[in-house]
Amino acid sequence: MSWFTRLRLRAKLTAAFGAVIAISTLAGVLALWQLSAVNGITTTVARDVLPSVQRYGEYRHALTQFRVHVRDHLLALDEAGRARAEKGIAAQRDTLLRARTALETSATSGAAKATIAALTTASGRAERLVPPLVAKSRANDVMGATRDFELFEVEALRADSIVARTVTEASRRGTEASADAATTYTIALWTTIFGVALCAALGLFATRMILARVAEPVAAVTRSLEKLARGEVDAVSATTRATSHDEIGELLLACAGLAASQREFAAAATALGAGDTAVTVTPRGAHDALG
Repeated sequence: MSWFTRLRLRAKLTAAFGAVIAISTLAGVLALWQLSAVNGITTTVARDVLPSVQRYGEYRHALTQFRVHVRDHLLALDEAGRARAEKGIAAQRDTLLRARTALETSATSGAAKATIAALTTASGRAERLVPPLVAKSRANDVMGATRDFELFEVEALRADSIVARTVTEASRRGTEASADAATTYTIALWTTIFGVALCAALGLFATRMILARVAEPVAAVTRSLEKLARGEVDAVSATTRATSHDEIGELLLACAGLAASQREFAAAATALGAGDTAVTVTPRGAHDALG
C-alpha cells in the first residue's frame, strides 16, 4: 500500500474513517430498504390476503349452512321442522347477502371484481331456485322438490367451487408473500452482519494505522527529543527515520536533522576544546545563531 503511505495524515484519517462511515451508512440504508420491503409484504398479507380468506371463508360457511337448511326442509316430517328450516334459510340468505356486500366493497382489482361477479351469478341462481323448491316441499311434491334441489345443488356447488378456488389462490399468495418476506429478512440480516463485520475490520485497520503511522512515530520523536535534551546526540540517529510522507514523516525528518546538527555542533565544540581552531561549522540558515 505504497499509495497510502504517500498520503498526508489528514487524507489518511479521512480515507479510513470515511470508508467506515460510508460502509455503515450503505449497510444501514440497505437494511432499512429491505426491512421496508418486509413491512410492505406483511402489510399486504395482513390487509388484503388474510381478510380476503376470512371473508370468503365466512361466505362459504354461510353457503354450506344455506344448503343444509334447504335439505332439512325436504327431509322435514312436520310443520315445526319445516318452519325451523325456513327460518334457517332466511337467516343464511341474509348472511350471504352481507358477505357478498363485504366482498364487493373490499374488491379493488379487476380479477377480484370478476370473481365476485361470477360468485354472485352462481349464488343468485341457487337462491332463486329455493322459493319454488320450498313451495313444492310444503305441498308434499317430493319429485318436483327433489328435481329443484338437484338444480339448486348444481348452482350452489358452482358457487362453492368459485369460493374454494379463490381461497386456494389467496392462500397461495399468502404463502408466496411469507416466503418472500423470509428471503428479504434473511438478505437484510446478512447485509447487516456483513456491514457490521466490514466496519469492524475497517475500524481495526484504522486503529492499527493510527498506532503505526501516528502514535508510534510520535512516541519515537518524543524519545528522540528527550535524548537530545540529555545531550545523547548519537543515540538519536537510529530512531529518527521517516517511514511515510505525511506530517509524521516530516516530523521524523526534522528530528533527524536536528540530531545531525547537534552532532555537528558537538564535534565542533570538541575540536575547539582541543585547540583546533580550523574546524568549520556551516550555519543552517540566516537566523542560525548557534551556527
